[in-house]
Amino acid sequence: MNNNIIEESHEVFEQLENSIANEERLVLRLQSFCEEVLNFEDDCTEVEDREADILEKASKIANKLLKNSLNESDYELISHKIYPVESKVQFKISKDDDEQAFILKVENDGFELEQV
Repeated sequence: MNNNIIEESHEVFEQLENSIANEERLVLRLQSFCEEVLNFEDDCTEVEDREADILEKASKIANKLLKNSLNESDYELISHKIYPVESKVQFKISKDDDEQAFILKVENDGFELEQV
């Protein structure tokens, strides 16, 4: 692999990590929605699609978090998928022909970002 590509990839990772850290409020909201999905119990007294509503809200928060985090970069969000049981979001970003995939795991005290 070319050193320029490795350096650019590392630079994108660091920029993305810093941008996500600046969106702490959204990271914490996303984490709380993931917890809500885990703690959801269908007691037949709530709205029928309550779990689906929680997942939809979590997905919207993840989308906003990722778009805000990419706002300062030349990269665009291609797709994201939320895994609430694992409190993580897998997402792909792209710039020209450069496509990169990441996993963002949200926790009570912050987050972990991993490039896949």
